[in-house]
Parts: sequence; C-alpha cells; structure tokens
Amino acid sequence: MAKISAQELAELVPCSLDYVRRLEGLGILEADGDDGGFPPSDVHVVRLMAAFEEAGIALEDVARGVSGGALSFPLGMFMPDPVGMTETYAGLAARVGRSPDLLRRLSRELGLPPPSDDRVRAEDAEILSLIVTHLDLADDEELSRFARLYGGSVQRLVASGLQFFDLAVRQRVGDLELSDEERDALVYQKAAGYTELVRTLVPWLQTRHREHAVLEYIVGVTEGFMEERGITPPQQRQPPAIAFLASPGTRRWPKTEEIRPRPPWRRISRASCRRRRRHTAGNP
Repeated sequence: MAKISAQELAELVPCSLDYVRRLEGLGILEADGDDGGFPPSDVHVVRLMAAFEEAGIALEDVARGVSGGALSFPLGMFMPDPVGMTETYAGLAARVGRSPDLLRRLSRELGLPPPSDDRVRAEDAEILSLIVTHLDLADDEELSRFARLYGGSVQRLVASGLQFFDLAVRQRVGDLELSDEERDALVYQKAAGYTELVRTLVPWLQTRHREHAVLEYIVGVTEGFMEERGITPPQQRQPPAIAFLASPGTRRWPKTEEIRPRPPWRRISRASCRRRRRHTAGNP
C-alpha cells in the first residue's frame, strides 16, 4: 500500500499533526527516507501510543525500548488497513432519514462510541445505514436491542479469543529458549496466522449454525401458521411438568390459563425437536 504523509496519518488516527511529529522525534515512527511518507499501518501504532499514555506508560520509556530493539510493533501484520472518516453522524442521518442521536446510540450499543468531533468511519457509516435500512420496521428500542445483541456478543468473543491466544500461544513462546527479538517476531507471526484463522472461522461457523437454526425457525413458524389458518387442528399443549404451590406469605404464581401462549416463532415443534436430535447426532 502506498505511503501516506504525516498530515494524512494524523487525519486517519485522528490526532494532531504535532502528536505525529512528537512520535517521529522519539523514534517510534520513522518516515521513509525518499518521500518522507509513512506506512498506513502506522495509524495503529499512533493509536497504540495514545493507549499507552492513557494507561500511564511514558512514551519516552517506550521509545527507549524501541531504539534498543527490546520493543517492536509491526501491527500491519494482523491489523486491518485504516479507513478514513468521510462524514459526520449528522450527515449520515440526513442521508438515511433517521435522527443523528439514534445513529450515535446504535454506534455506542455496538461498542463503538462516537468520537468528540462526531465524525464516523466510512465502514461504520455503511453498517449503520444497513441496520436502519434492512430493519426499517423496527422501532428505536428494537434497533438498540439489535445493536446490543451483536455488539456485546462480538466484544465478548474478541476478548475471549485474545485471552486464548495469550495463554495458548504468547505464553508458550515466552518459554522457548529464544532471544527477545526472536520471541517477539514469532509472536507477531503467530498473531497474523491467528487473525486469519478467526477471520475465516467466525463467518463460516455463523453460516453453518444459521443453516440449522433457520430451518428450525421456519418449521416452528409454519406449524403455528398451519394451526391458525385451519390447515391442521390445534395441538393440545402439555401442561407444565412442575406445579408450583403457593404457601402462605409467598408470591402466588399465575394460573395456567392466565399464562399467555407462546407466539408461533417461539414454539418448538415436534418436527424441529427431531431435526435438532439429528443435528446433534452429527448430520449436516
């Protein structure tokens, strides 16, 4: 990928140009000798340095580690290419016909709080647009719940995956009889492979599970529709297996007839139960 200028680097982070120059002066960033450009992956290095400072780690100490060869940050091996911030939440809201506050809220629920300058990354804007377009029948609370569902799930998945990598890979590399430089290089190499594995595994596994879940969902919904539309006679619902008896002074449980029946999409049909048993038995 082509080199970028210090100003472009600052805009992609985003940060001030002075901060980029400061990191360059410390030797943490190194411009190309021919055109004075920086690799785009340095965007992640700048963000990492800001995270170090936020954690109370002095950049002067980091710079000494880098200059002495004890620290290195080849983040381009496993981090994505940086994406620019092409518009604001207000501009995106005008384009998709929804309120800016809703889009900011969805972004926060996804785990990506809007920056102080209210700009939004191009890829984030695309996803937010897809959410409000494809879920146009959902109200704001339902959209928020959707964003929390996927945002929280992916955040937990990513955090757990990093913990696994640290335990199964990084710590074991640390036990090898190698120099610090060789250990770091091996960890980054393994991290690149692990990133590629997860990038391939997650969408594949989601697709495979969706195949079975969608069929089960359709069976349950269709079974309910067939009863409601008079195609098949209503099935007798089994009473709860356990009867709760209220003793004096305790909360009274509702009577069976007061419990609302499950809507069709919540019912688990006999056919779907059989399908689930086949699935767990190893069938595709």
